[in-house]
Amino acid sequence: MELLRTLYLLALVTPVALAQNGSISGTITDSVTGAPLAGGVGLGDKTVFADERGHYKIDDLPPAQYRWSAVPLQGDRGHGDSPLRVITLHPGEALTVDFQLEPLAHIYGKVLDRDDKPVAGVQVRGVMLAYWDGNLQYQMESPRVPTNQHGEYELLASPALSYVLAATPFDWSAFRSRRVPAVSTVAEDPKDRRPVDVPSYYPDALQPESGITITVRPGETVEHMDIHLRRMASLCVDGKLVGPGGPVALEFSLVRKVARLAAVGKAGADGEFRICDVYSGEYQLQAADPQAHLFGVTDIVLSDEDAHNVRVEASNWRETAGEVVLEGPQPEPPLS
Repeated sequence: MELLRTLYLLALVTPVALAQNGSISGTITDSVTGAPLAGGVGLGDKTVFADERGHYKIDDLPPAQYRWSAVPLQGDRGHGDSPLRVITLHPGEALTVDFQLEPLAHIYGKVLDRDDKPVAGVQVRGVMLAYWDGNLQYQMESPRVPTNQHGEYELLASPALSYVLAATPFDWSAFRSRRVPAVSTVAEDPKDRRPVDVPSYYPDALQPESGITITVRPGETVEHMDIHLRRMASLCVDGKLVGPGGPVALEFSLVRKVARLAAVGKAGADGEFRICDVYSGEYQLQAADPQAHLFGVTDIVLSDEDAHNVRVEASNWRETAGEVVLEGPQPEPPLS
């Protein structure tokens, strides 16, 4: 079955007036087998499709600098995107630009509870070390996939990367829009609370640093990557949000430093809040009122007990205009 591809072409430099146009052609192939891949090349609203040999050609292109990338169309689960390429087409030039698309690796497994029973609806994805806000930490890299009713998942992963497989017991996209009440009604006594399912890492770790890292090859199939979902005690954080004039009903966000957002909501009129069903770890509690230009933040470390009387003082902030200056020679191509 022929696979459909498309190339997105973006002009970065204004074409030279009255210059002779050129052309760009090439082939799209599988990086492992060398087999041609049918597809198309797009420039704005103009598209030229590759033939059965994977060959494409676009004529009458103005001389300019272009960014090219071959990406699979929706429905093709076999290959990943090609690396971004920057090329310069000179007046009257006929350029050849070939693309090799790497086959994705297929990772199969199950998510199980502590009784080895399958868990449906868990989000699975690969995480890897990367810089975020100047700090080296684990970031979500592969697309997330849900487990089916049998707890099974199939994850497509880019090759030549090292992953720790993560199982998250909730959908982040839905969780980000879920708001918690100002003051939670969860039981005051921790013994009366239900444990919470927490993000877990292959095979059964609570932190990505303790998980097992896997590296996949192009087109490789890896099976039996079962992840055991962990549970931890439900903890609560309570306190007060304060502005320049005293307690105030600010929007709050509790952010876990590894798994990101944990809860969002708005404090009561007296500035009081109580956030529950979180678990041990390092957090930041942020309080803000964008219209009043108020913002405050404090760090929280939860171990095995609730955090009481946490106080966040929000102060006025103002937008600051400025510019970014790069030292040294200008990069090639220029940054935009």
